[in-house]
Formats: sequence, C-alpha cells, structure tokens
Amino acid sequence: MTRPRRPSFSLALLFGALSSACGGGGDGGTTPPPPPPPPPIVVEKGTPSGDGQTIIGGQALAVPLKVKVTRGGAVVVGQAITWTASGGAIGGNGPTNSEGIATANWTVGVTAGIQTANATVGTASAQFAATVLTATPGPIGISFLGATGNGQTGNVGSQLTNELRVLVTRGGAPAGGELVVWQADGANSFFEPEQTTSGADGIATSSWTLGTTAGAQAATAFAGSLAGPSVGFTATGVALPPGTATVKLYTAGGARFEPASLVVAAGTTVTFVWQDGFHDLLPTGAPTFPGANGGFDPPKTYQFTFTTPGIYKYFCSVHGSPSTGMRGTVIVQ
Repeated sequence: MTRPRRPSFSLALLFGALSSACGGGGDGGTTPPPPPPPPPIVVEKGTPSGDGQTIIGGQALAVPLKVKVTRGGAVVVGQAITWTASGGAIGGNGPTNSEGIATANWTVGVTAGIQTANATVGTASAQFAATVLTATPGPIGISFLGATGNGQTGNVGSQLTNELRVLVTRGGAPAGGELVVWQADGANSFFEPEQTTSGADGIATSSWTLGTTAGAQAATAFAGSLAGPSVGFTATGVALPPGTATVKLYTAGGARFEPASLVVAAGTTVTFVWQDGFHDLLPTGAPTFPGANGGFDPPKTYQFTFTTPGIYKYFCSVHGSPSTGMRGTVIVQ
C-alpha cells in the first residue's frame, strides 16, 4: 500500500508566511500613532538679566545673572540649571523657583576683553557677556544732566511723562558702558528698566512709574552698583478721580489680562471684556469682589464698581492660578 506524502517543511513555511501576510492574527493596522513629544524647554534671560556688565578682572558682578525657564509657555519649577563661564568662577543659587527663575553669581576671570557665561538645560541655553577691564579706571561719578526728569507731577500708579536722565563719569569724563541701577521708594513704584547702561556720551535713562500713594515720592539712581555713588529724584503723585476703566481678556498672543495691573480711585467702575478665548474671572484673597465664575466665550462683559480701597487680586483658572499664569490686580485708592 502506498503511503500519502507529507508536505515538505519548506512548503509549510511558505503557507505560514502567506497566512501572516494576509493579516491572520494581526491587529488590522489599527495601532494608534505614538503621542506627540512634549514642547521643548526654553531658557531665556530674566529681567534684569545681568547681561552686558563692565567689571574689573577677578571681581564678582554687581548684578547676578538671571534666567527664566518655560515649556510651552508655562514656567518650569524646580529645574536644575547648568552654569558655565569662559573665565572665572560661576555658581547657581539652586533650581528654578515658583516663577521659573534661577540666578547665578559670576566672578569673572582676570583676562581683559569679553567673557561669556551660559545657562543650559539640555539643548536649550541663554548666553551672557561681560566686559572685563585690566586696569582700575578713575573713580566713578553720577550727576543730573539737563532735563533730568526730576520734580515731575503725575497720576499715582502711572508712568511719568519724561524719562529720568543721569550723567555717569570716570575720573570726571563721561563714561560709556557703565551700569546704572534705578530704585524707587513706595508701594507699587518701579522703573522700566530697573538697570541700564550709559551710552558713549555717559548718559543713562529710565522711566519711573509712580507708586499708588498720593503725595511726595522718591527714587534713586546708583552708578556701578547699589554701593556706588548715587543721585536722588523726587516726584509728586496726584490721586485719581473716580471714573471708568477697562480690562481686556485675551488668549491670542499669550493668555493675559490687559492691563495686568490697574490703579483706580474708589468709586470707579471697571469693565472686564472677553476679547477671545474661553476665560473665567475668579477673585483671590482679601479684599474681594464677586467675579465671573463658570467660564465664558466672547462676547462677554463683567462690571464691578470698586468702592473700598485695597488691592484686589484675581485670576483665570483656565489659564493660570493665584500665583502663576493669567492673573491681575485692581489697586483701588
């Protein structure tokens, strides 16, 4: 009797390959694509950054270097920073804080010229430079110059019309590239920028926003550092009359209240206007006001008349929190 022949081993492999190619036992091509990668980390210079200072070799910079770390527009908290420098010694003061800020103290090397430092997180970095001098220049000085901006009068909480101006000298001659630190006294009073560098003519300028208390106010410009020579300025703040004001809510270009800080007189009605995006308006702290809970798309407005003096804080829970992201204040005089 003739016995049936079995398929050869090679034919069995062929059938198996054909079965696999026809989708047997597969997932039918329904495997979902991998999730998109997270947005990259961004390291940018803070304000003030400490960049561009001029210093004698071997000394520590008067102003620490500062960076801000974000990912997808949100601050990154607790991020370690790698600080390096082309000369001297540099050391960071810990990871980023609750605002994504980290600082470092830099003692430059003794070699004259431009020295650089870097703050790095992975492949992202921010670079700083310092001009290093070998010889001690003449003594630094600072004085008023022409239309200094001293003695102005303006509304409380508003920027003065004229910039403040000073002349920085070395050995009596105008000195360019010198750091000037501007410092304002009083609640909510500040300069923009807080630090400037004198031009080739020795002149340095900055703009002063008055504090929120009516009456005499004071500010100081320091040459070189807060320990250097200084010149004082005065101004008079005038209380605002009650009226109306508007705060706009935006998503495009960065979620924000505009303006983020508003100074008004007691009795002022503030209108909050939704310009784009989905937002709510939640008060935090004391004093307080009702706000607009639940979240809304435009067109939407919310009005409230602030009758009691104080600092009213609020935020959008969709794009921020009481301490980060989209938040604002109304300062009532």
